[in-house]
Amino acid sequence: MPIKKESEPLPCLIVCDGKIIKRNLPLCSLTEEKLQNLLKRKGVLADEILIMTYSKDGKTYIMKKES
Repeated sequence: MPIKKESEPLPCLIVCDGKIIKRNLPLCSLTEEKLQNLLKRKGVLADEILIMTYSKDGKTYIMKKES
């Protein structure tokens, strides 16, 4: 039975426990400036984020830290 290949790119971990994973930014064609603009549009600061992923097709997932 053939295995179907996923057509969506896998997301990159961009922020973990409030820290930007700078080495992963180029994997998603992001710069720090683009990331900061994205976070501003989402109304969140990096240090408020537990986990953030970003895929090359522009999809983001953000899980905020619990207060």
